[in-house]
Amino acid sequence: PSMKQAVPLKWLRVHDELRARAQHANQVALEEVRELAMRHGLPHEGHTLDHELHAMLSFFHSLNAVLWYDTPALRHLVILNVQWVIDAATCFMRQFDLRQHSELYSRMATLDELAKRQHPAAWEALTRGTAILHSEVLDILWSADEFRHHKLELMGMMARFGLAIEVPLKPEEWLIPALLPASSIHSARPHGWPLHTADVPELRIFFFHTHLLLSHQ
Repeated sequence: PSMKQAVPLKWLRVHDELRARAQHANQVALEEVRELAMRHGLPHEGHTLDHELHAMLSFFHSLNAVLWYDTPALRHLVILNVQWVIDAATCFMRQFDLRQHSELYSRMATLDELAKRQHPAAWEALTRGTAILHSEVLDILWSADEFRHHKLELMGMMARFGLAIEVPLKPEEWLIPALLPASSIHSARPHGWPLHTADVPELRIFFFHTHLLLSHQ
């Protein structure tokens, strides 16, 4: 925590213990943090434990000390190492068209081959087709213990960061925008879209359904 901001001593003690845990754990359950907070004397007088726990974790999150989102899907998990989320994302966000991609990501080479053999069509869709990640491929790429026990939370995180978009009506499939090929569709702005400015990034996603062309910005 910043030395320029007054922070309750009990919060600092919780912070230090979470940092210590980060040496051997990537995440911790919210319930464990709750127990840790109680051991260090929280809540302060006039506050409920839930209120102060959420305030403390939100403060730690604002300092990038942890990742914690107060949403139904994510609030029960406190992420201690951001690299864990990055490693999870790079399991399926890579430049698969480069010959050396398996060399750069050697930890994935064996799993890649397994996914190719067991689900060739789904693998092709992810790496050379529509940038669609199927659940059966994800289960292989995230088969390591560090990921497979937290699939729902990690995919929730990917969705929050815009790294994966659940395909409508297909809850076991996700669109991976970073893997989309260059569009062959005319680049004219769809009707009703705001004017594009140089300082604002733009991502255009086109969905085809029968004879209709829908667009989403």
